[in-house]
Amino acid sequence: MGCLRIPRLISDGMILQRNTHVRIWGYDCSGREITVILSRLLEEKEQVRTTIVNQEGYWEIWIDTKEESTECQLIIRDSEAEEYCIKNVCIGDVFICAGQSNMELPMERVKDQYPEIIENVSMPYVRQFKIIECCDFHKETEELLGGSWKEAQVDTIREFSATAYFFGKFLYENSNVPIGLVNATYGGSRIQSWMSREMLADFKKDLDLADTYSNDLFVKHQQYKNEQQMMEWHGDLDKRDIGLEEKWYKNHCYINEWDTMELPGFFEYTPLKDFIGVVWFRKDIIIPKSMVGKKVNLWLGTIVDSDTVYINGILIGRTEYQYPPRKYNIPKEVLHEGVNTITIRVKCENGGGRFTPNKEYKIFTGEYHKMEEFIDLTGTWCYRIGAYAGKIPPTDFVNWKPTGLYNGMMAPCHRYAINGIIWYQGEGNTDYPYNYEALSTEMIRGYREKWNQGSFPFYYVQLPNFTIDLDEVNSGWPELREEQERLLDIENTGMICAIDLGEDNDLHPLNKMEVGERLARLVCAKQYGMNIEYSGPTIEHIHVVSKEKQTEIIITCGHVSELLIKDRICRNHRTVEELIDFLVAGDEAVYETVQAKVVGNRIHLQWEKEERPRYLRYCHSNAPKGALLYNEAGLPMAPFARGIE
Repeated sequence: MGCLRIPRLISDGMILQRNTHVRIWGYDCSGREITVILSRLLEEKEQVRTTIVNQEGYWEIWIDTKEESTECQLIIRDSEAEEYCIKNVCIGDVFICAGQSNMELPMERVKDQYPEIIENVSMPYVRQFKIIECCDFHKETEELLGGSWKEAQVDTIREFSATAYFFGKFLYENSNVPIGLVNATYGGSRIQSWMSREMLADFKKDLDLADTYSNDLFVKHQQYKNEQQMMEWHGDLDKRDIGLEEKWYKNHCYINEWDTMELPGFFEYTPLKDFIGVVWFRKDIIIPKSMVGKKVNLWLGTIVDSDTVYINGILIGRTEYQYPPRKYNIPKEVLHEGVNTITIRVKCENGGGRFTPNKEYKIFTGEYHKMEEFIDLTGTWCYRIGAYAGKIPPTDFVNWKPTGLYNGMMAPCHRYAINGIIWYQGEGNTDYPYNYEALSTEMIRGYREKWNQGSFPFYYVQLPNFTIDLDEVNSGWPELREEQERLLDIENTGMICAIDLGEDNDLHPLNKMEVGERLARLVCAKQYGMNIEYSGPTIEHIHVVSKEKQTEIIITCGHVSELLIKDRICRNHRTVEELIDFLVAGDEAVYETVQAKVVGNRIHLQWEKEERPRYLRYCHSNAPKGALLYNEAGLPMAPFARGIE
């Protein structure tokens, strides 16, 4: 093409926001006339608008979208006959789906959780635009680095954000409105990285950090330093690893000098406590004839920090960091009937090694939900240290720094009309949670100002339960949840509780269907006007009744008629009687667990102290210790903190 250019968001398969004026924009030679034609092919209607390119070479045209529609086409043409024909356009609802890894987590990662969906999906009117990651510390960029619109089909679904897909699926199935999902995510990112300089005006340390990283030479130095330090640490360790030198992965390896350990488990409770370096593990297993020559899967839970896996001396696979599940395919020719040897080379980078408990460790044929045969790999393993090392040098995660992702990934979207934003982030800010409410407030205000669409919906996920890598007292997770809960005071926000959807032993829980559907319930109830419950029990009133030597605190709840007590651990929600996650404190803010019982929509707490209760908390811990409270719709009460008047 010549001079006429349009942004990547305006491309084949796009979804335009319904019932509003949407901006179509682009660039061309100054003075040319631009014509935009939106055709609704099924209705045989078209809308024509024109404008003149300004002196800076920019143009924009506003068109009325009105009601939802599927078969549409958008033609953009200039007076010099340059033209774009945008096909397969729909009119529906568009949502920015933003945050860090739990919003980013793709359907590929949950394929074993939802195999039938992966294998059979066909939802042409649920579409994702996955923004290519880009970081810029200099300016708010006008164009995205890359991305394209894709329908939810068998050949594309694995790329979709799992949370966003289930959100869109629920909305479409309940409204028949095409749903566009603009995926703006980056694993590990802090909220400050998604904020502009204006939004961070009251946060001087963050602005100073953004200034530091606006120096390209400094950034290049940090990136080079990261790379060199990693190469040197791993290279030195590999050179000194006697296991590599002596080829311990070979079956002829002499193992009389090896020790034994029960796996899975934490190295902390073994002779490998605080170990940093390389340690090798071996286990012999008996493979029956019926498993030979078939597709065989090897699952090894998760391992801290990285691993390389061999069977019978043949490399099966490797994973370079701790979070991904270890799911390897064993080639048909590797296994033989009888004794086979699994060897795992594990690198521990910071002294907290483990084979994560309560994960799957097995070899099996068939699919996970339809196993034919399996061999349990838990139990006694042999191990031997290959080399010791000092702690790996810390990595400077440049892209997490303030303003970078906002400038490169969010700012280019501001001209694109949306229905609202869904947000799943916060894990990256738990090191200092106490300003999260203030940061989020400025971000929401700033986004609404930049999009200039009024107080559009901002719906978000409260952090789920998680424990395995956290300090029991000072993790920051309970405090950040409380900061998130206070954001509900902002107009047109909504929060879904996920305190029952996490996995205590995994930062990236797989149950993304319920997360997405709970977010979608907010839209259905608050925007689509559907009679659907969208919230768990909420506090309507706290009443204190003083009795002789005892005080009763009565919490009256909304969004529920009959409170239900359910065991969070049991997947079938077996009813239990014990509520142990209510904490009450007096003037000194020393919290104590109190007895609780429920009657109808009320919670009765017993405070057996003479001083008046002043503060109240619920589920103020990394993960609940007891049963949880739900309403009839199966939605849980969210963790909270309140003062008592």
